[in-house]
Amino acid sequence: MKELLTEQELEKTLYGYIREDEQLKNILTINTRATGKFRAAINIIKRAIAEYVNVLIMTVFRNIFVTTADRDGLPSHLKDRGLEPWKPAKPSTGKIRIGSSSKPTQVYKIPQLTIVGTNASNGKKQYRLFSAVEINQLTVQDSSGYYTTEIDIVSVAAGASYNIPSMSIDTLYTDITGIDVVYNPEQTQYGRDEEDIEDVRNRCIVYDNIEKKYDSSWFLSETLNFDFVKDAAIVPRYQGRGTLGIAIITPTGAPTQEQLDIIYIHFNNDATDPAGIYNVIPFAMETYNWNATITLFYVSAPPAEADAIKELQSYFTQLSRGQRIVQNQVESRFISNLVNVQDVLIEDFSPLDTPIEAYPQVGVITWRYDVFTP
Repeated sequence: MKELLTEQELEKTLYGYIREDEQLKNILTINTRATGKFRAAINIIKRAIAEYVNVLIMTVFRNIFVTTADRDGLPSHLKDRGLEPWKPAKPSTGKIRIGSSSKPTQVYKIPQLTIVGTNASNGKKQYRLFSAVEINQLTVQDSSGYYTTEIDIVSVAAGASYNIPSMSIDTLYTDITGIDVVYNPEQTQYGRDEEDIEDVRNRCIVYDNIEKKYDSSWFLSETLNFDFVKDAAIVPRYQGRGTLGIAIITPTGAPTQEQLDIIYIHFNNDATDPAGIYNVIPFAMETYNWNATITLFYVSAPPAEADAIKELQSYFTQLSRGQRIVQNQVESRFISNLVNVQDVLIEDFSPLDTPIEAYPQVGVITWRYDVFTP
């Protein structure tokens, strides 16, 4: 089907209609003065149709179909299907410890909105404190030997790139007297990019392709809508006929009981399942702890253990469910990213093959350091 007419085709069509009308045809063939004005009017109508009406009709036509709908049209498709609205970008949140490397001799106040973050070599990701805190003479040493207090943070901008591994935050961008230590003991999480147009289309298409409401695709799509769910797997007849298991993993590993309860309540209620035809049982997805003894051979000075842990965690966050751990990649990461490390020896390690349904994660690591000998 032809979607649009060119100006030449519009002109030909308009004159065709005129020649079929006896009165209008007389204007063209008899009255010379009127003919010029009439032709000018035809040209205006022709341009108006070509430049505005055609575009309007084409926009409406394309927005009827989810595969061609634009950013203005897709929200209606989401609403018609009862899907979550267009997902906006979200900031990343987490916790830091902030304080002093030496025992405080007075009260040091750390104001709300203090800016901390990664250094320039790590992308200069910045975060602000949720509230004001302080350290004083009674502040005790933390597990790293510093005099710190814990506080919640949020990234200054939204986006998935602000989800960073533990021990990545090490820079104070706000100068505060008596404060010289900051680090994040856990990775930051829940940051996400704005959903792009293809993802929105895909959500609508996945919904449309579901043969019936309560099949595995629907359960998976619903579960992945939760911000705290990194991945999920559907297990039919998990505890017999009429039951369905949903294995879940979060960005930080196994879900909490509270998170499992949220998903349980979401599915097992009268609004979602008025007929009571199924029983959803969420549970923690299997994880695979990789244990090893790692010796780092260095020149000049050994690397900080926190830096080594960060590099190993960064590698594991890139792995997906069932993905094999590649020893050479682990070793090369240490050599490439840790100053002074010249060689790596990995011993007494767990098998490198991850079970197909499990997520690999860092287990018990014994760190050793030795001087590099060429």
